[in-house]
Amino acid sequence: MSFYIARAGAQAHHWQGMQTSHPLYEILYVSTLSVDQPLSAIATIAAKARVHNRDHGITGLLVFDGSRFCQQLEGPEQEVRALLQRI
Repeated sequence: MSFYIARAGAQAHHWQGMQTSHPLYEILYVSTLSVDQPLSAIATIAAKARVHNRDHGITGLLVFDGSRFCQQLEGPEQEVRALLQRI
């Protein structure tokens, strides 16, 4: 899988009028599904990712068009950077 990092930065976020206790690190990237991966692999990856991300304080958004992903991740900087290394 190849990816391109479009934006990365740390900033304090507000949610429902409350500021997080630690700045959130945010990254946006685009990647391509490997040609040898079936579309069914995405559901398995997403299910595992939900558990992992919840346990590590990571949230975000994933958009998939059938061959490319665009994903925004945010959370503690160390956790987001570690996840990006796994991806």
